[in-house]
Amino acid sequence: MDFDLNVLGAIDLVNQQPNVREILGTVDAQVTIYFDRLILPLFGTDEEKDKFVYSPHDSNATDCVTEILFYPGMQVNLFKSSLMIETELNEECNRSVCGAILLAFGVGNGPSTAKDIINVLSEANKLGIVLVDASQCYNGRVDMGTYDTGGVMREVGCVGSANMTPAAAYAKLIYLISTHRRLSGCPCDFDVGEVKELMEIPLRGEFDM
Repeated sequence: MDFDLNVLGAIDLVNQQPNVREILGTVDAQVTIYFDRLILPLFGTDEEKDKFVYSPHDSNATDCVTEILFYPGMQVNLFKSSLMIETELNEECNRSVCGAILLAFGVGNGPSTAKDIINVLSEANKLGIVLVDASQCYNGRVDMGTYDTGGVMREVGCVGSANMTPAAAYAKLIYLISTHRRLSGCPCDFDVGEVKELMEIPLRGEFDM
């Protein structure tokens, strides 16, 4: 489905370029926004405005972030396949998964007794895959310091999602990867350290401190 905000007469399209009457995006299984048809916000510093500029290499960020549900008895080969650690895109890129939302137990407790799973997480972290510890619970907060099982997740390099829903954590990770990519041939070439740091900082009130 295409959408054209010009048909909504009650809305002042302050973010659309003058005299542009093209569709602004499409909605189907994914949402695609044509950022080149929008104008920059009129507020903030130049540095803040730059964050709104997207280039074509950002458009496939949803293809490199996955979501994995932990469950008792998880097989390590299936878990490793989900992270696609051994899958190479091309000579310039050694992986096709840049980040993963891990749906853990309770307050973010991982399978600490499953050493093979923990080893895979550690390997993924060393490769630069951003691992976000989320919870399967509908309410509550991820706290990787409450129990030893959560501490293991922190030790292997996971970052917490606080009280964000898995969907919010997924959307935020995609946004951060998209806006911190370098201009190279690899979609996973981005500032991993900064993305991990920003995942644990509320940027737009997406979680409580």
